[in-house]
Amino acid sequence: MEKINKVFSLTNYERYLIDYSNLKTGIISNQDKFADKEKLQEFYKNIFLGFPLTLPSNVNYFQNFKINEFKISKKIYLRSIYRIKKNNYKPLNKIFIYGNKMSSQYILKKKYFNIIKKIDKFNLDLKRFIFKLKKKRKIIGAFQTRNIPHLGHEKIIKKFGNSILRSLENDGCKIIGDNIIRKFYSGKIQKASIRDWSKEYLSSIVSVKSVKSLDEAIKHINKYGTMHTDCIITNNKKSAKNF
Repeated sequence: MEKINKVFSLTNYERYLIDYSNLKTGIISNQDKFADKEKLQEFYKNIFLGFPLTLPSNVNYFQNFKINEFKISKKIYLRSIYRIKKNNYKPLNKIFIYGNKMSSQYILKKKYFNIIKKIDKFNLDLKRFIFKLKKKRKIIGAFQTRNIPHLGHEKIIKKFGNSILRSLENDGCKIIGDNIIRKFYSGKIQKASIRDWSKEYLSSIVSVKSVKSLDEAIKHINKYGTMHTDCIITNNKKSAKNF
């Protein structure tokens, strides 16, 4: 856990060292280097590839070659990757915090070799650990809050919540929930505190909160979420679009 905390204490700017190591050690399945123009187009055309890792040309951990710089259109990125049209979408600011000029040819500067070696070792240890978990068929993931919409009808929680949480618990996942979830879940559950809604456990733990409406769920996610990998399960197109 101490090693994990050291890695996660890096700043936003330094996260590109982690990205570099993730790509180099094969942690990322759909890329083996920072995306160039052609690779970016693949991600635009196939949303199931996820989010492309790109390298801003002004990140000074790398020697970048200006001749291979390219610009990313924020508007096209927003519509192709996020599939929305809101120009003021907050997560976009994090993607382009260092501008929209990207580098497709780069060399890590020598003075950062030792840092990368440490991150590489952590990544390789992590890959071995995940491989062992897979062989044991254990849960692999890092949960934060999961919202089960209340929608004024407690039967939704009672019908779906129990079966979902029971499956997680049976696979060794610790369940933390608010008072409504605790009322209806028949398994072992710990009472949630305000800190649980923004905590990333780095373990097989899930915190679950009930909400009265889609709007309340969105407000909760905007307040406590990380602005990535948030999702909704619905067959209502209007609700999906609003989310």
